[in-house]
Amino acid sequence: MSVNRKKAVVLGAGFAGLWIARRLLKEGFEVEVLEKRSQPGGLMETVSRNGFLFDVGPHILLASHLDHYRGILGEEPVPVVPGFYGFGYQGMQILSPLTPGNLFRTLGPGRALPFAASMAWHKLPFIRPRPPWDNTDELITARFGKRVNRALFQEYVPKVTGLPSTEVSPDWFLERHRFYKEHSLGKQLLRRALQSMRNLILPGRQEAGKGLQLYYPRRGAQMLTDTMFSEISRQAARVLLNAQVTGIHAGRGRVEAVTYETEDRQSRQAQGDLFVSTLPVTHLAGLFSGEGLGAEAQRASGALAWRRLWLFYLSVRQERVSDKIQIYFTEKKHLFKRIYEPKNLLSDMGPRGETALCVEVCYNDEDAIDRSDEQAVFQNVKKGVCEFYLLRPEQVELLFSRRVPYAYAVYRKGYEKHLSRIASALFSFDNFVSYGRQGSYRYNYLVDRIIDASEAVMQYVTANEGKAKTLREPRAKSDFF
Repeated sequence: MSVNRKKAVVLGAGFAGLWIARRLLKEGFEVEVLEKRSQPGGLMETVSRNGFLFDVGPHILLASHLDHYRGILGEEPVPVVPGFYGFGYQGMQILSPLTPGNLFRTLGPGRALPFAASMAWHKLPFIRPRPPWDNTDELITARFGKRVNRALFQEYVPKVTGLPSTEVSPDWFLERHRFYKEHSLGKQLLRRALQSMRNLILPGRQEAGKGLQLYYPRRGAQMLTDTMFSEISRQAARVLLNAQVTGIHAGRGRVEAVTYETEDRQSRQAQGDLFVSTLPVTHLAGLFSGEGLGAEAQRASGALAWRRLWLFYLSVRQERVSDKIQIYFTEKKHLFKRIYEPKNLLSDMGPRGETALCVEVCYNDEDAIDRSDEQAVFQNVKKGVCEFYLLRPEQVELLFSRRVPYAYAVYRKGYEKHLSRIASALFSFDNFVSYGRQGSYRYNYLVDRIIDASEAVMQYVTANEGKAKTLREPRAKSDFF
């Protein structure tokens, strides 16, 4: 594909859409971006309320792409030290990662010993389940043992996925485990210690350690998308807000145009040579017309599901309630599955003498939580928060709540087959790419992984060799479809 003055149409102006638009501009494309909301940024949104800055989820930035973040922001992101994570269990905060040492430090010898013994027992090669694992329950047992699985995962997994862990693909845990490894403070310190020893032994090869370091924009994650939006607008990209995509028109193995509806309900078309979608991939079968994606892709779309998220933003009259960026709540008695404390990312995220919490509750469309009103769910949330952090009810106030659709891809066992069927239907359209968290149906997709996937997309676009040669075959775990 020649990129000289070719036009690219990007569907969605979240981080993935804005980032790929930025990359396409650098390659000489004329770029048009369609976004259904009245502001760009998608889930990378920062809200200011009562002196606090809240993000729709903590978008951690890793050192591996620090140069990219510097290039976007025009300044150095603020280091986050230390980046602690934890598991809430019986009123205690178990430090992540789940190691015997962290269990003993939190639970004490009496409670920790059975967990550690179970972990050691299931490490034995003739005991532990071996791959290929059938489900997440088997994989977690192999990794941590039955006791840890029962205590910390068997009630947590249904909160997140809406399914028992025996019905969830092992991919769910594999993606999370990669996250834990990347965010392990212990591994970071070990790498730095080994690098220091190497520098002492080989003084002629002094180099900085490559251990993990977390960063955050000083005014919240939305700084990234706001800055990219301004940058690509200055470079003559056409970004249309309040533009809802209503159809994708294909013919002769190519996408020819997309139809969108403007704020005043006018129907318009955007034509181009290349189309990059960050919309939920499960929606594409319903949007394609002309050749369409076929009945099989329609059925596959209906077999895949998204978990929704209800975020409750609370102010607390106390300087901090924890030293953890985020805590995963493992017990069924707590309605919420995770709480993150913005001031443990950056102290400037809130005023002195007060802190704030973002409490995450997962639900499905039309379930009991979905049908509940805000105050009813908040009272349940508040009770659990006060109980766990030992707070008085008068210390906790609801500032606002936010519902997030398509928050998590649900990896029900067998989801790969359905996703690959959609990928197969898109395979013949060499000028159409679906990528990003929602565009590739990823459960745990950090900003750095979106950047990595965008590089794969750009290599494909500039090589002009087609999906058959680049991807060889449609797969559920491709960087793009």
